[in-house]
Amino acid sequence: MPKAMGVGLRFHLLVQSYCLHIEMGVTMEGDTLIAQLALASGLPASWVEDELRRLLAAKGLSTERLTIESLREVMAEFLQDTLLLAKSDLASNNG
Repeated sequence: MPKAMGVGLRFHLLVQSYCLHIEMGVTMEGDTLIAQLALASGLPASWVEDELRRLLAAKGLSTERLTIESLREVMAEFLQDTLLLAKSDLASNNG
């Protein structure tokens, strides 16, 4: 599996797990949500936080008003973009 695809998939799965927490009555928003997701990812937290903030800024979203639903939408699009990139990489490597 290409590295980019693995990272994208991991992000998406983590967001989905946080959605389950919300259904169970645990809510997080804003910087707390970003920090918890970064910590749970197993990746370098500062990189994850920076990447999440970059993705949010590209969509015109601020971290202060971030909800799990808006994060879920951004991460779904991120996953789709990551999969398309991985597909393109595979196609170009296979000539």
